[in-house]
Amino acid sequence: IIRFLRERTMHSILTERYVDDTEATNGVCARIYQVLLHAKYAEQNQVADLAMIPMKEARIHLYQMYKDKYITYQEVPRRDHNPETTIFLWCVNNSDEKFAVVVDDLHKSMLNLRLRQEHEIEVHKDMLEHEEQHEQDEHEAEKVRAFKDVRNRLDQA
Repeated sequence: IIRFLRERTMHSILTERYVDDTEATNGVCARIYQVLLHAKYAEQNQVADLAMIPMKEARIHLYQMYKDKYITYQEVPRRDHNPETTIFLWCVNNSDEKFAVVVDDLHKSMLNLRLRQEHEIEVHKDMLEHEEQHEQDEHEAEKVRAFKDVRNRLDQA
């Protein structure tokens, strides 16, 4: 059950993280991840075929996911060790590495939320001080309510 939940979480993360402007490419990285998860090791052309995407698009997404450490590759050199004839087999990173990346991303998100909260408080500090000291007109009261709403959402995130 835990493995299933982890893989569904990874699928959700990849779907949300690699969103493009076009609907056709949304979820492609999650599909590639699932292909590699089931195939264990696959060449780039196999990934493209199994994920039902063009080779160029597969290459782009594989390198994006590799750069973000969700997947890795294994080199299988031929006898002459020529890079042109070397086969690259793509695979999913082992659990410890990929979930360390997820935890790192979560920490970055938490830091960004905290920094955004501090920024919002700093920007609206004068308004809050003014609120405590004076009566407000309706426009100022609406601004204060909007700020407090943003602050509450950041606190809950």
